[in-house]
Amino acid sequence: SVQATAYGNPISFTPEDRAALAFDGNVDTGWSVGAFDKVNGQRLEIVTNKPTTTDHVQLLQIINGPRDRYITKVKLRFDDGPRVEATLDRSSRISQHRSLGQSVVFGKRTFRKLSIEIADTNKPDGPLYSGMSAVGFEEVTLASDGGQPIRVREVTRLPQDMLAVFGSDSQQHPLVVTMTRLRVREVPPRSDEESSMVRAIDLPSDRSFALTGDARVFPYATDPRDIDRLLGGSGPVQAWANQFLAGCLSCRGASAFDGDLTTAWTTPVNAVLDQWLVVRAASPVTLNHLDLSFIADAQHSVPTRLKVQIGNKALNVQVPPIRQSATIGAIRTVRVAFASMTGTQVKITITKLAAKPTKSYFAGDANLVLPVSIVEMNAAGLRVAAFPTDLPAPCRHDLVKVNGAPIGIRIVGSNATAIDSDPLHVELCDSSGIALHHGSNLIEVVPGRDKALQLDRLVLSSASGGRAAPVGDLIPHRDAIPTVSVSKGRTKFTVSIHGASKPFWLVLGQSNNAGWNAAIHGGPDLGASTLVDGYANGWRIDPRGRRDFTMTIEWQPQQRVWVALALSGLVVLACIVVVLVTGARLRKRRRQARALPEARDAVTVDLLERSQWVWEAVTGRSSLSWMQTAAAAVLIGAVTGLVSSPRLGVVIAAAVVLAARVRRARLVLNVAGGIVLILVGAYIMQAQWRHHNPAVFEWPTLYDNMIIPGWIALVLPGAMWALDAVEGRVKARVADPLPSNTARAATADEAGR
Repeated sequence: SVQATAYGNPISFTPEDRAALAFDGNVDTGWSVGAFDKVNGQRLEIVTNKPTTTDHVQLLQIINGPRDRYITKVKLRFDDGPRVEATLDRSSRISQHRSLGQSVVFGKRTFRKLSIEIADTNKPDGPLYSGMSAVGFEEVTLASDGGQPIRVREVTRLPQDMLAVFGSDSQQHPLVVTMTRLRVREVPPRSDEESSMVRAIDLPSDRSFALTGDARVFPYATDPRDIDRLLGGSGPVQAWANQFLAGCLSCRGASAFDGDLTTAWTTPVNAVLDQWLVVRAASPVTLNHLDLSFIADAQHSVPTRLKVQIGNKALNVQVPPIRQSATIGAIRTVRVAFASMTGTQVKITITKLAAKPTKSYFAGDANLVLPVSIVEMNAAGLRVAAFPTDLPAPCRHDLVKVNGAPIGIRIVGSNATAIDSDPLHVELCDSSGIALHHGSNLIEVVPGRDKALQLDRLVLSSASGGRAAPVGDLIPHRDAIPTVSVSKGRTKFTVSIHGASKPFWLVLGQSNNAGWNAAIHGGPDLGASTLVDGYANGWRIDPRGRRDFTMTIEWQPQQRVWVALALSGLVVLACIVVVLVTGARLRKRRRQARALPEARDAVTVDLLERSQWVWEAVTGRSSLSWMQTAAAAVLIGAVTGLVSSPRLGVVIAAAVVLAARVRRARLVLNVAGGIVLILVGAYIMQAQWRHHNPAVFEWPTLYDNMIIPGWIALVLPGAMWALDAVEGRVKARVADPLPSNTARAATADEAGR
């Protein structure tokens, strides 16, 4: 088993960074952890079925994608023994000549569990890790003396329950099996979770299946020439580059020799230096110059020096100055001259450039270099032949295996579809189908990097009786499927159905939730949805003679949201009215106080009574009994615990008891919340002044130690207010009726004293 303390980054568990991928023998995948976060202390651990005896382990760090941070020290632990510290050098970040990283040597020992802990990196720990790349290992090579490396092979077993319930009776029904590779669009820093499909399916009886599916051209093939071969490239001239812009198949090396000014060889972003482009002719050519057309605008860098290699000779040549244009896509052509050289292959390598920087999405700094684009390279008129409209479709036996035996398939589609990374069609060479036997069957697909072709989906289909049949033939009433048009909204959809004749399922492709409700206009309410497709909302619709009708799908909880918003608006209006009315009354009483001595005395008494109430609330002992105090403390503490944390709820409950029973504590607690808030603000201000922390997304995480004080500053005044409200209710029940205005005016002088 392989596991790790974490993978991905603090926000998302990106599945292509799982721990097991460090032991799969594929240098394109690996365990990665801690993007934008601290990584010291993170661990990768493997437990083997049998003891391993060795004196070294080979560690290859992450070498793909952004790499501004890397591991410099690790701690190895064997079983539960003491940790052994090791320093990682540059060789741990290099994969070449079949050497996978650095060999870390230790005393020979036998163990079943190996733990690798990150002890240090080239970047010191700090308050912020914004823009810092993840670290980890692409491959950990561990083997017993003289044995093969320990590798993890992941096999996904398809669901078995339904077929197990039917058993041999399943033969009476058609069966369709869909297998989809877990993938993303391969644009850095993301990569596919699965480099290839390996699926196990258990069948209760022997069956034959037809096969179809989807395939795409894989842009990161081990040999870049495989892509041109797949697309049907042929002729005496071939051209290729070591790399090209991620996700852009039209940016391959061949685009610099196709005579088309709308295509270009474009390097990857940031990795521009040492990129090379090759053109090979069938017979030797003699050259003393190259005419190079570059895109010279604000979105591209341009080279200033190239290494030109023809045959066994190589020269470093300066590129004439290229005037960059403000027009996007502007092309500039320059001639690079050199001593005459002869050979069948011309190779140019970018060794120096006028770099055009751009901001990194992750770091926010101008630390990425925009690519170089060579639109055309004129080398003695060499041109690659035009690619055919449709892809060649030979029968291939090197892509899929069933139970260890290769099967023949064809990849069918147009060249334009392939270049756009759209799906190509997969079909069997043998129309009789694939025979799968009772029990477990293993279906394996070759990784795309090996063949420049990635199979993304395979569909096996078998008719009742167990014979192979195209999946389209198994759809009942295929011609009776109605057409659907949708008027979109945020929380409500109007759906028009046309040509319905038989029951069908209507699917809303949003995550399943009981809040969605469907109803047919002038017909039945269909109620809540049913879970379909493993995630979505579905309703079974019986048209009952209606061929054309309209229905509504509505997110019903939104109605409560509208009610809540309306009530909130009414409360705001009520507050405004209260403020305006109270202000008007106060102004009126002030005018009366200026006009009548009696009214002035009444206002004085009223203000004195209010002042006395405030003073008692601040300093006085509570009028609550011990039972009432306990009830108030439990209630206020419970509410506090629900909105913050249970421990803080206990603390606030204790504060309520203290405020209710101790005179001086009440005075302190009434002002404590404001004091704590001032202290929290002062602490953050001085920390900002000392460390100059930038205003980035994760800025609040710098002050985690202020979370509890911040909650105290928020909930303590609320708790004291709640206690005052409880006391006020208790006093109102036992208090004598207030004296009349006349009595107030008569006792104004006494009250003043």
